[in-house]
Amino acid sequence: MLLLFLLFVLVSPTSSFCLPSQGQVVSETSTTNLGANFLSELFGGKEEKDPNVPTVVFEIATKDTRIGALQFLIQIHMVSQGNLPEKGTWLPKQNEDGGLDLYYKDGSGMCTIVITEYAVKAERYGSNPSLQYMLQESILLHSVLDELEKTAFDVEDIEEEKRLLQLKEKDGIEKARQTLPARAEES
Repeated sequence: MLLLFLLFVLVSPTSSFCLPSQGQVVSETSTTNLGANFLSELFGGKEEKDPNVPTVVFEIATKDTRIGALQFLIQIHMVSQGNLPEKGTWLPKQNEDGGLDLYYKDGSGMCTIVITEYAVKAERYGSNPSLQYMLQESILLHSVLDELEKTAFDVEDIEEEKRLLQLKEKDGIEKARQTLPARAEES
């Protein structure tokens, strides 16, 4: 009976309720969402994230970016990583914006690199990516950061203002790297 009362109080669309023994108003806010969240969590459910809204994994501020050339370079790199650690790990597909989306083999998530004039960011799509996806995404994104680092700094024969990528902060790539959990072993 107590469970039914709690269920009624938590799911009730009323905006307030009174304690019978004291007659005082306890809450002036709606309990509908509270009740739905409580019941969902009580029975092991989780609030589902919209899979069409990306999670920004990292974002690197840039002073200037040669968008087309850098996007092409990163796409070639990402396609080269598509069969690591085994064949068919990532499925590359070109998106509507001309970028490259990499879908993980288990279908739990998708990763893309978005390049604009003033930022480079990695985005993840998927409401509940698998642990394997998260690990492989991290390794992939570390390799992308390595490539960005080479492009921004390891080209002595090209003047800094003519490089494909010019960072706002010299440690921008290192800050992005710190947001990633795993890194492939150095061989």
